[in-house]
Amino acid sequence: MNPSIPWSRPDVGDSDLKAIMEAFTDDWLTMGPRTDRFEQAMARRMSRCHAVAVSSGSVALDIALRTLGVGPGDEVIVPAITYFATAAAVSRVGAVPVFVDVQPQNLNLDADVIVDALSPRTRGIVYIDYGGLPADFDRLDALARAHGLFLLHDAAHSLGGLYHGHPLGSQTPLSTMSFHMAKVMTCVEGGMIFTDDDQLAHTLRLYRNQGESDKYIHSKLGYNARMTDISAAIGLNQLNHLDRYLDGRRRVCRAYDRHFDQLGIDTLSNPHPDTRAAPFLYSVLLDERDQVAAGLKERGIDTRVCYPMPLYRQPVYLEGEAPSRHQPCPVSERISKRILNLPLFPSMSDDQIDQVVHSIDALNQGPLVSGL
Repeated sequence: MNPSIPWSRPDVGDSDLKAIMEAFTDDWLTMGPRTDRFEQAMARRMSRCHAVAVSSGSVALDIALRTLGVGPGDEVIVPAITYFATAAAVSRVGAVPVFVDVQPQNLNLDADVIVDALSPRTRGIVYIDYGGLPADFDRLDALARAHGLFLLHDAAHSLGGLYHGHPLGSQTPLSTMSFHMAKVMTCVEGGMIFTDDDQLAHTLRLYRNQGESDKYIHSKLGYNARMTDISAAIGLNQLNHLDRYLDGRRRVCRAYDRHFDQLGIDTLSNPHPDTRAAPFLYSVLLDERDQVAAGLKERGIDTRVCYPMPLYRQPVYLEGEAPSRHQPCPVSERISKRILNLPLFPSMSDDQIDQVVHSIDALNQGPLVSGL
């Protein structure tokens, strides 16, 4: 049964369908002129010189790491709380993710504990902006420079945010983004890599297209990671509406903030001045999270848990299929048991917001049925 209030509802409609049909009638379906236009438009939006469109945010991370020369024998610092793809990309290129704890107020990588995780094999740091809350880039950048490490931004949650007046995702030599269906804007599936470096951009494009430097001449072991012009057509249309999507999501976040502040329910927050969060996730912290989530589901309200455990507890790492190591992560252990991500989409009505808030208040305070 579909929930009456979904966790996410992508804003797709007739204009997206029209964009797809126009791509069909132009008789160019694979990577072509629309992909070029989408790259140029996103580069302008992100204040970057180059944008390289790919088939997913996950493969964007793989290609970025390969372009940085990461491989077997290397270690890469990764936050213990992030989507699996952040660490899986490190593993797929043959390196070892080293999981480090996060800050309690925003679940972003804690610069204070990274130094203890470094080793002679450490090549770099991958960080995210959890739910769109800006990470402490200045401190991460200073630490990376002091130790001769690369800093790669997995900006899958970051579209629409600002850091000291600049778009989140424009701070590092390489950054990646996802346009999955649940993101702020979508291509249905798709991703992008951003850089200001001409040589890095050239290498990224080689890896995207089977390592092909000329027709049927292959200078690298690349990927078939091309974005189709159909996906790019959707992306171009979505980009035209991005500010409206962001405004709608921020309206919901402000309403949640007012309600949960009055109710005394803990939420994540943005502690950094002169920054603006991207409205991707809205998160509350509840001691009886699982029972509240089950109660919400009974009421037709869909939620997510991003993420249910520190990544080093995922079976692929815990059981040793992929090597990893981790530092003590008390914050990640504690908050992964309390975090709950609430419905958030631009068309969410005030009545739907009130229904979510009132249901959480009732379930959080009232008798909770064991085993729900």
